[in-house]
Amino acid sequence: MKKKGETYSDIIRGLIKEVQYIKFMEEQYEILDEKEWVSIDEI
Repeated sequence: MKKKGETYSDIIRGLIKEVQYIKFMEEQYEILDEKEWVSIDEI
């Protein structure tokens, strides 16, 4: 949704930032899924 005073360039920049954030988080979750986790009771 466009806000008052916001340009189309602002909207596109915001969408790009959002996509970059989503991709970053997906990569982080992949890294976490690949790790072998140990219960704290086993430490």
